[in-house]
Amino acid sequence: MIRKKNYKAIILGGSAGSFQVVTKILASLPKSFSIPFFLCLHRLKHVRSGFIEALSIKSVLPVIEPNDKEHIRKGNIYLAPANYHMYVELGNIFFQLLMLIEIN
Repeated sequence: MIRKKNYKAIILGGSAGSFQVVTKILASLPKSFSIPFFLCLHRLKHVRSGFIEALSIKSVLPVIEPNDKEHIRKGNIYLAPANYHMYVELGNIFFQLLMLIEIN
């Protein structure tokens, strides 16, 4: 007997070296995939372009860097912005982005 699970979201984290695995996962998601997908990947903070574009080439779903207080939509892939924490509180329908503070 197969039991259907009611997942609310999928969260995937990885190092910069996980890029190839992440692109394979995104490429396997069908257009009908309706669960919000959150990606938290190590990225170079001074490189601001190219990452979303590279992921978007492999995905039929929209890949987005969310803005603070942006509403979460089903079927979107959300990539945490470089040098930010992406915070999603259980029950909320929007993002809260928190900037990382460098300590040297």
